[in-house]
Amino acid sequence: MTIIVTAKCPLRCRHCGVGISDEPISVPLPRLREDDIKRAIHLASTMNYEIVNFAGGEPFLVTTLLAPGTAECRSLGLKSFITTAPMWAKSLEKARKFLAKVPALNYLILSYDKYHLEFLEMKHYENALNAAYERNIGVIFNICYSFPHEKIEAKNQVSRFSERIYDILYQPILPVGNARLFAKAIPLSGVTIEELADLDRLERSCTIGDIIIGLYKEVHACCWASAVPGSPFRFDHKRSGNFKAALRRMERHKSFRRFRQKGLIDSLPPDSRKNVFKSVKGKQFVNECHLCMYLMRKSNRELWDTYIRVV
Repeated sequence: MTIIVTAKCPLRCRHCGVGISDEPISVPLPRLREDDIKRAIHLASTMNYEIVNFAGGEPFLVTTLLAPGTAECRSLGLKSFITTAPMWAKSLEKARKFLAKVPALNYLILSYDKYHLEFLEMKHYENALNAAYERNIGVIFNICYSFPHEKIEAKNQVSRFSERIYDILYQPILPVGNARLFAKAIPLSGVTIEELADLDRLERSCTIGDIIIGLYKEVHACCWASAVPGSPFRFDHKRSGNFKAALRRMERHKSFRRFRQKGLIDSLPPDSRKNVFKSVKGKQFVNECHLCMYLMRKSNRELWDTYIRVV
């Protein structure tokens, strides 16, 4: 379960899937309250979730929510993560002070790639890593990339920290948010769909079930669905913030259950696959998630309802 605690971030990374906000940090935006976060965490503990990830925007802008949130996770036996760009780690002492505000935290996920390095220095990452090590907080590097060689380059850059890194994750950049706005500045690799067999060349990448709790107290079945306005995998309830009812609706949803087993592409019957192919022929996609996001758009909703949605 990922909980979005803020949409604000002082960085303007060109590849960011959340997107640019021209609003200053002082401008109020929707946000969850502490009791909303605690209710969501308690629900996670009763519904077989193991991890709660606090994300944004930049989560460390709202440590007043992170501290009680991570503490609640610890009290309920859940592992807590914070996904962050360590702008707060300009020095080791500053990094220590920031992490001291979230004493119950289990893991840091540090967003790392050449686009973040346009704003941050390696010293920021080293300070965050060392401060976390002192507090027995595991550190994971999340590397965004367009081409395979970018994965290798980024991994080599952080290799000097290898003994203190718990894990490295890799995330392909999709044309969403800033990456869509700056399409000419963000090279993307992908598969052009010219024949039916090209659908099978797309990397399988479905993460449905790794849910998002949004700033409007809505529930999304996966992170990429949350980037599509009005997606078929957004689950609300007539009473805003009724996470339990929304999650129950999600779990009963037949398309959700099918995607959990096989993802989008491998769950399509032959006739549906042919019709999906016809609708995307000539277009290029990075992976299965990119294709799924395209099909979830409102402009393609008839196609989705006819050939993909399971009633």
